[in-house]
Amino acid sequence: GAGGAGTGGTGGTDGATGGSTGTGGSTSSGTTSGSPTQTIWVLVSNTGSSGSDIARVPVQWVIDTTPPDAPTNFNTAPGNQALLTSWTAVSATSNTDLLGYQILCSRGREDEVGLPVFTGKFTAAFDDRACGLSTGTAFSRVDPVYVCSDLLSSVAVNYRLKVLENDITYGVGIVSVDSHRNASVAVPLYKAPEKTINFYDSYRVGDPEGQATGGFCSVESSPIRRGSVLAMVLVGGSSLGVVLRRRRRRSARRPR
Repeated sequence: GAGGAGTGGTGGTDGATGGSTGTGGSTSSGTTSGSPTQTIWVLVSNTGSSGSDIARVPVQWVIDTTPPDAPTNFNTAPGNQALLTSWTAVSATSNTDLLGYQILCSRGREDEVGLPVFTGKFTAAFDDRACGLSTGTAFSRVDPVYVCSDLLSSVAVNYRLKVLENDITYGVGIVSVDSHRNASVAVPLYKAPEKTINFYDSYRVGDPEGQATGGFCSVESSPIRRGSVLAMVLVGGSSLGVVLRRRRRRSARRPR
């Protein structure tokens, strides 16, 4: 910026000439850049005094407050006690300081503020900051309390969010994180985990319990009941006993 003007000279005595005109102040130089900088002086001393008898080194510290680009095409699908998330990674060329991604989650519907799910289990790789979303949403702030994953790789494109409750709605979002601990804005999606019906549940258990519901492995169109299975086991066991007794009799008749 421009320096201040010099002060005027003092007036002369009666009948004398006027005082000299003061000179203008020096002009200071301004600095403009994309990110603000701060100069830090590192003082090194081997005497323990407040001075520096070895070196004085100025260090330019760049203050980066610009978050990386947010991932696109974020999606989530229900799993058994889990939610399956996927996204399109951000450009490493445009985000040269990209560190990775972290998943955020909250327990609650879209019309609720949402409660933290894993308080204290995961460590945030970013600093808390306001994101400009409307108040009342789960992620109106990028708050470390909502972190639901470790720091994921900068090339990761999916993550399985586990240890959730089935049929409970969760808000899930993702943030990009850079090396200066800035995080992108997270916009939550709302899904509920669902119980997965495996082969045992669908075929052996059925509804009611113990009644098969059919399938490719079925050789009987009618339901197989526990009583029928027990009868088959008893008949099979009786037949095996008869065969064994006959073999023993034949062995006893053979001459030695």
